[in-house]
Amino acid sequence: MLELFDGLYAPGCRTCEANSGQNRINPGPTIFEGDYWLVEHAYPVAIKGWLVIATKRHIIAPHELTTQEFMEYSGILQRSSELLHQELNSEKEYNMFFGEGGGFNHLHYHLVAKTPNWSENYSGAKVFGLLKTPIPLPREEIAAFSEYLKSKY
Repeated sequence: MLELFDGLYAPGCRTCEANSGQNRINPGPTIFEGDYWLVEHAYPVAIKGWLVIATKRHIIAPHELTTQEFMEYSGILQRSSELLHQELNSEKEYNMFFGEGGGFNHLHYHLVAKTPNWSENYSGAKVFGLLKTPIPLPREEIAAFSEYLKSKY
């Protein structure tokens, strides 16, 4: 079980639970673990290439980040975007943070690979229609892709 940065953990926070190993969002391995951040693949999801980059410690907004946390995040965002582009031929990578969903009031960024055959039905904020979909990709496919990205990180 992962020990959270500074031991900070908010009971009832689904991101804290996932970070600690309970109720993981990724059916595969953690793609990357830094000093302050974790990179996971979202699940259930209708596409490959939906990464979640979450702080290890429980905070709710970017203004709470330290300089070190911001610096590490910038490198993770760059490397994760490069990997998604290389592996999925993404045209761009959406990077979003809202952190207001029930149980998810924890700083985490969504990084989503927008691929060449993208449906305009899911452009921009409509991309969230591909998350928690009733017909997700198989768990094994996401787990294998996570393992592969981890090996390339």
